[in-house]
This record gives sequence, structure tokens and C-alpha cells, in this order.
Amino acid sequence: MLEEDHPHPHKHEILAKGYILHETIGQGSFGKVKKATRKCCGTMVAIKIIDKSRIGDIQDVMRYTREFAILNSLSHKNIIHLHEILQNDHFFYVIMDLCTGNLHDIILKEGTKPPEDELDPAEDEVVTPDVKILSEDLARSYFRQIIAAVEHAHKKLVVHRGSHDCSIISNADMMFTRRQA
Repeated sequence: MLEEDHPHPHKHEILAKGYILHETIGQGSFGKVKKATRKCCGTMVAIKIIDKSRIGDIQDVMRYTREFAILNSLSHKNIIHLHEILQNDHFFYVIMDLCTGNLHDIILKEGTKPPEDELDPAEDEVVTPDVKILSEDLARSYFRQIIAAVEHAHKKLVVHRGSHDCSIISNADMMFTRRQA
């Protein structure tokens, strides 16, 4: 069953589970992420809708199930919280904290233009006029939060293999984790 074959294949099922679906806020090869509201309390969440038919064989489905369990075991203020996982024959519905920005967004919002004398690019670099930097104190604060989250995961024997600026700070993507033996 392809999602495109039905205008709103998830709407009624998710509504029955206590969520109201809103707009799509992300899309990947296995599915999409939608903004949603928890009916019980009005809290905004993200629901990652993963099409099982795009995952592959049963072993891949089992890998996702293990990854969900790993993510669920991580409870830290700087790691996206997994609220619950719902599924039917065709889809996983991963309900997690909604975060609305990434490292790039934060730098644009909180960064400042560097002094002109610090803009000394190498010959092959191009510096855009809208470049911004974080102060050392602010960068240190964010870096400490990132390190605290990674340290917590490592203490639980979990390694995140997909860290990049979009997953740092606010992307609800902790996929491709692996528990170390």
C-alpha cells in the first residue's frame, strides 16, 4: 500500500489514537514527518511516519524495532524524547518531541557578523555577506549540551552514527543508532 494511493491514509488511525495531524515538516526515503497535536493536552509533537514497504525485508523491520527501543531507553534533556510508537501492517508511527530548528537556524538567529578583520578566507573560499558566528560563550554552551547528550548515549552503550548539523540541536532523527556490545 503506497501512501500516495490514499489522500489521508493516516488521518483516522492517528486521530483514534489521540493525535490530530497537521502539515508535513520533513520527508525522507522511508516516509515523512508530520506536525501533530496530542488531543489530551494540546501538546505539539512530531510523528515520523515510516512506510514499512520501503524499508526492505523483515530483518530491516526488526532493526528499526531495535532502534526504537534504544531511542526509548535514552532519557536526557538534550536528546529528543520518544513518546510512543504505533504501527499497523503498513506503517510505523513514531511520536516524539517536536523541535523547530537546527544548528543553522540557531546561528542565523543568535549569531553576529564577525569583525571584518576576521573575514580572511583562504584563496579558494567564498565568504557570503550574511555569514554569522556564535560568540565563544554561546558556542561553548551549545557544545556542552551536545557533549552531555553524546556522553549519556555512550554510557548507555549507544553510538549515534548520523550526527550532522541538522541532527544536532533539534532534528528528531536518532535513526541508525547501534548498541555496542
